[in-house]
Amino acid sequence: MTPQKAPLKLVMKEVVLIKPSKPTPSSILSLSTLDNIPDHNSLSQTVHVYRSTIHDSEPGRLVKHADGKLRINCSADGVPFLEANASCHLSSLH
Repeated sequence: MTPQKAPLKLVMKEVVLIKPSKPTPSSILSLSTLDNIPDHNSLSQTVHVYRSTIHDSEPGRLVKHADGKLRINCSADGVPFLEANASCHLSSLH
């Protein structure tokens, strides 16, 4: 008999902006030609799981410029971060 699996339930907390801990230079970084292939530019829903450690914040936000190409806009604006609790140990997910 195949064991029953309980559905994954997430309780999401408030979205907060994570800003750099020290001053960062303001710049725009280009992505590779491969990153700018239109068929590869799609929105996907993913869950990134991290152990309880401190991470450096990301350098900027992904933006589409007037020429249609994606670039990273590096600024001190911060990036959205969402924390959630799961109804199981995430290490048990495959």
